[in-house]
Amino acid sequence: MGLVAESKKRKRFEPIAPNTVNYHQLHLPNGRDLALQFCQYPEGSYLVERSSFEGKELWVMVRKPDTITPKATLKDCAHQQDFTIWVVEQPNGSCWMPRHLAILEAFSELSVKERENFFFAAKSVVLDFVEPIDAAIQNNCLGLLMRNYPALLWLSCLKWMAALEDTLYPPPKYLGRRMAFAGYVLVHSELYRPEDLRRVLKVFAK
Repeated sequence: MGLVAESKKRKRFEPIAPNTVNYHQLHLPNGRDLALQFCQYPEGSYLVERSSFEGKELWVMVRKPDTITPKATLKDCAHQQDFTIWVVEQPNGSCWMPRHLAILEAFSELSVKERENFFFAAKSVVLDFVEPIDAAIQNNCLGLLMRNYPALLWLSCLKWMAALEDTLYPPPKYLGRRMAFAGYVLVHSELYRPEDLRRVLKVFAK
C-alpha cells in the first residue's frame, strides 16, 4: 500500500485521485518560487516526478484543486488552490497519498547514520531547494530504503509537499515549508517521537 497514515475524521471531502490517463507532464525545478510556478497552472492532474525501483516506475503526481482554502494570498498567483500529492506505481497503477507523519515515522525507524543522511537530504530539498536526485546523491541516500520504498521517492514527495505548505501557508506571514521540516529537526534530536508532533505542529495532524 505505501506510507498512508491514519488521520482523524475531518469535515472535508475525500480526496480524489489524479487522472492517470489524461494528465499533463511538468518539469518544474525545485526553487524558492516552486509554489508560485505551480500556481500558474489550472485545475487538473500533473505528473511532476518519476523514478524507477525494482522493475516498476514510481510517479509523483499532483491533482488540483482540493478543498482547503489557503490562509493567505500568494502575490501574482493565477490559480492559488490547494492540491493533493499522490504516488502512482506503474505498471499496476496502484495509487496512494504520502503523508507528512508517515514519512516522518519511516525516518524515525532508520539507523542513526541513515537518519543523519536522510535528515540532511531532506533539508537540502525543503530548505535549500536542491533537486531530490542531487540531494540523494550528495547525502548517500540513493540506496536507502524507508519502509520498502527508496529514499529518493520520499525526497521527491517532500519537494511537492513543501510547495503545498507554501501555497496553503505562504511566508512570511506563515512558516510554509519550514513548519513541515520542523518535525525532522525535533525527531532527529531524539527528544520527540513522531506521534508527539500531532500535538505541537498542525501539519502532522493531517
